[in-house]
Amino acid sequence: MDTGRKGQTSLEFLVMLTMMLLVFTAMVSVINRRRNSLSDQRVSLQGVSVADRIGYELDMALVQGDGYHHGFDLRKFIGSHEYSINVEEGYIRVNWTDKNVFSSTAVQNLSGDIEPGYNRIMNDEGQIKVVG
Repeated sequence: MDTGRKGQTSLEFLVMLTMMLLVFTAMVSVINRRRNSLSDQRVSLQGVSVADRIGYELDMALVQGDGYHHGFDLRKFIGSHEYSINVEEGYIRVNWTDKNVFSSTAVQNLSGDIEPGYNRIMNDEGQIKVVG
Protein backbone atom coordinates (compact mmCIF):
# COMPACT_ATOMS: atom_id res chain seq x y z
CA MET A 1 0.00 0.00 0.00
CA ASP A 2 2.78 2.43 0.83
CA THR A 3 4.23 2.07 -2.67
CA GLY A 4 0.95 3.27 -4.20
CA ARG A 5 0.86 6.35 -2.00
CA LYS A 6 4.49 7.18 -2.74
CA GLY A 7 3.81 6.82 -6.47
CA GLN A 8 0.71 9.00 -6.23
CA THR A 9 2.60 11.65 -4.25
CA SER A 10 5.44 11.65 -6.79
CA LEU A 11 2.95 11.94 -9.66
CA GLU A 12 1.12 14.81 -7.96
CA PHE A 13 4.44 16.55 -7.36
CA LEU A 14 5.43 16.21 -11.05
CA VAL A 15 2.05 17.50 -12.20
CA MET A 16 2.31 20.48 -9.84
CA LEU A 17 5.89 21.19 -10.96
CA THR A 18 4.87 21.00 -14.62
CA MET A 19 1.96 23.40 -14.04
CA MET A 20 4.23 25.85 -12.23
CA LEU A 21 6.77 25.72 -15.07
CA LEU A 22 4.02 26.35 -17.64
CA VAL A 23 2.72 29.35 -15.69
CA PHE A 24 6.25 30.70 -15.26
CA THR A 25 6.98 30.28 -18.99
CA ALA A 26 3.75 32.05 -19.91
CA MET A 27 4.54 34.94 -17.56
CA VAL A 28 8.07 35.32 -18.93
CA SER A 29 6.66 35.33 -22.47
CA VAL A 30 4.11 38.04 -21.65
CA ILE A 31 6.75 40.17 -19.91
CA ASN A 32 9.12 39.78 -22.86
CA ARG A 33 6.46 40.84 -25.37
CA ARG A 34 5.60 43.88 -23.27
CA ARG A 35 9.25 44.85 -22.95
CA ASN A 36 9.77 44.53 -26.72
CA SER A 37 6.67 46.61 -27.35
CA LEU A 38 7.90 49.37 -25.04
CA SER A 39 11.30 49.27 -26.70
CA ASP A 40 9.70 49.63 -30.15
CA GLN A 41 7.64 52.58 -28.90
CA ARG A 42 10.75 54.26 -27.49
CA VAL A 43 12.59 53.85 -30.80
CA SER A 44 9.60 55.20 -32.75
CA LEU A 45 9.47 58.25 -30.48
CA GLN A 46 13.16 58.86 -31.20
CA GLY A 47 12.36 58.76 -34.92
CA VAL A 48 9.47 61.21 -34.49
CA SER A 49 11.76 63.47 -32.48
CA VAL A 50 14.33 63.52 -35.31
CA ALA A 51 11.67 64.24 -37.96
CA ASP A 52 10.10 67.01 -35.88
CA ARG A 53 13.50 68.57 -35.18
CA ILE A 54 14.27 68.69 -38.89
CA GLY A 55 10.87 70.25 -39.59
CA TYR A 56 11.45 72.86 -36.90
CA GLU A 57 14.91 73.77 -38.20
CA LEU A 58 13.73 74.04 -41.82
CA ASP A 59 10.68 76.11 -40.91
CA MET A 60 12.79 78.39 -38.73
CA ALA A 61 15.18 78.99 -41.65
CA LEU A 62 12.24 79.85 -43.90
CA VAL A 63 10.62 82.21 -41.40
CA GLN A 64 13.84 84.03 -40.48
CA GLY A 65 14.39 85.06 -44.08
CA ASP A 66 17.32 85.74 -46.36
CA GLY A 67 20.77 85.38 -44.83
CA TYR A 68 19.73 83.10 -41.97
CA HIS A 69 22.11 80.24 -41.31
CA HIS A 70 22.17 77.75 -38.49
CA GLY A 71 23.87 74.49 -37.60
CA PHE A 72 22.14 71.68 -35.76
CA ASP A 73 23.02 68.19 -34.68
CA LEU A 74 20.90 65.08 -35.16
CA ARG A 75 21.42 61.81 -33.34
CA LYS A 76 23.55 59.31 -35.26
CA PHE A 77 21.28 56.34 -34.53
CA ILE A 78 17.63 55.72 -33.80
CA GLY A 79 17.73 53.02 -31.17
CA SER A 80 20.69 51.05 -32.45
CA HIS A 81 19.74 51.49 -36.12
CA GLU A 82 21.21 53.71 -38.81
CA TYR A 83 18.56 55.78 -40.56
CA SER A 84 17.98 57.89 -43.63
CA ILE A 85 16.20 61.19 -44.13
CA ASN A 86 14.16 62.29 -47.14
CA VAL A 87 12.74 65.81 -47.43
CA GLU A 88 10.35 66.28 -50.34
CA GLU A 89 7.62 68.78 -51.08
CA GLY A 90 6.61 69.69 -47.56
CA TYR A 91 7.18 66.44 -45.74
CA ILE A 92 10.04 64.75 -43.95
CA ARG A 93 10.42 60.99 -43.85
CA VAL A 94 12.81 59.31 -41.43
CA ASN A 95 13.37 55.65 -42.31
CA TRP A 96 15.16 52.83 -40.46
CA THR A 97 14.95 49.04 -40.84
CA ASP A 98 11.28 48.51 -41.74
CA LYS A 99 9.92 51.61 -39.98
CA ASN A 100 9.03 55.11 -41.22
CA VAL A 101 7.92 58.24 -39.42
CA PHE A 102 6.81 61.47 -41.01
CA SER A 103 6.69 65.14 -40.15
CA SER A 104 5.78 68.21 -42.15
CA THR A 105 7.53 71.42 -43.12
CA ALA A 106 6.57 74.58 -44.98
CA VAL A 107 9.74 74.21 -47.06
CA GLN A 108 8.80 72.97 -50.52
CA ASN A 109 12.24 72.96 -52.13
CA LEU A 110 15.38 71.95 -50.26
CA SER A 111 18.82 71.98 -51.83
CA GLY A 112 21.14 69.32 -50.47
CA ASP A 113 20.63 66.37 -48.18
CA ILE A 114 20.13 66.36 -44.44
CA GLU A 115 22.08 63.53 -42.82
CA PRO A 116 22.39 62.08 -39.32
CA GLY A 117 24.97 64.07 -37.39
CA TYR A 118 25.82 67.74 -37.89
CA ASN A 119 23.97 69.76 -40.55
CA ARG A 120 24.18 73.40 -41.50
CA ILE A 121 21.33 75.12 -43.31
CA MET A 122 20.88 78.58 -44.75
CA ASN A 123 18.21 80.71 -46.36
CA ASP A 124 19.44 82.13 -49.64
CA GLU A 125 16.72 84.45 -50.95
CA GLY A 126 13.95 82.09 -49.85
CA GLN A 127 15.72 78.93 -51.03
CA ILE A 128 16.70 76.68 -48.11
CA LYS A 129 20.05 74.99 -48.66
CA VAL A 130 22.04 72.41 -46.75
CA VAL A 131 25.64 73.63 -46.80
CA GLY A 132 28.94 71.98 -45.82
